[in-house]
Amino acid sequence: MKSKKKVHGYHYCGNGIRRLIESYLSDDPPFITSRDLKFPEIEPDSGVISELKSVLFPRYWNKGKEYDPLKPELLEAQLNNLGRVVFEGTKTSWIAYSYEHEEKISDKDIEGRSKDAVDSLLDNIGDIRDKLKLDVKAALNGDPAAKGPTEVIRSYPGFTAIQIYRVAHELYTQGVPYYPRELSEHAHSREGIDIHPGAEIGEYFFIDHGTGVVIGETSVIGNNVRLYQGVTLGARSLPTRSIESLRKSKRKRHPTIEDNVIIYAGATIVGGPTVIGRDSIIYGSVFITKSVPEKSQVFLLPPPHQRIS
Repeated sequence: MKSKKKVHGYHYCGNGIRRLIESYLSDDPPFITSRDLKFPEIEPDSGVISELKSVLFPRYWNKGKEYDPLKPELLEAQLNNLGRVVFEGTKTSWIAYSYEHEEKISDKDIEGRSKDAVDSLLDNIGDIRDKLKLDVKAALNGDPAAKGPTEVIRSYPGFTAIQIYRVAHELYTQGVPYYPRELSEHAHSREGIDIHPGAEIGEYFFIDHGTGVVIGETSVIGNNVRLYQGVTLGARSLPTRSIESLRKSKRKRHPTIEDNVIIYAGATIVGGPTVIGRDSIIYGSVFITKSVPEKSQVFLLPPPHQRIS
């Protein structure tokens, strides 16, 4: 009798199912909880992005009457769909990393690392969702044009970029090469917002309008921070000979933005040691290379002939 060949793949059976159901049950109005709604699709995403949306906000992304995320067996199947897609992307990235760096990583080890990373993502997907709910509230409280959660979740480019970032960041913290950046670059190409998955971003985060926002790999952003279009949290330009040593050292290259800061359109803040103190307002088009104390206001003075006395 021939033995069955072992099929490698991904199957999830962790605590993320219970935690995600808790997050769904904690939804309060005005978040939609009805199964009777079905939105018309405008431009469907494919693959991992579609699966992510279906898990994080199923009522807004057309799971409709036939799908009840509060049923553990249905949610388990949905998480496994997501897990399999992420697992394949993660595994392929490890294979590419092994090839490029001439590092011998066994197939078994690659499978193990990939499964551990996806398990961690799905274990924490409920917590990620709860953070995203706070990001929705930040948009509603920060933008008078926002009519409700539906508008933010389905049409705000800043929220889409943050949603993908929070998932990519979890994979980044698990040491997954390449794939987290692929996810964030999907948002970059679609929404014009470039958030490196290595950045550390707190709760209640809002990007208004969003086009042209850049947040570098070692940026640290506190809670209740609001950015407008064209904001750059960047690093100083360095000679080519310094790049490799800097890459190996993993030194902080991008600024820190503390709690309750607003940064208006076109502002550029650069440098790892640069800290914008809490409760500060950074007005448009400034270029900052040094730290700013808390409760500061930074702005450009108009030319003398345009000043109003």
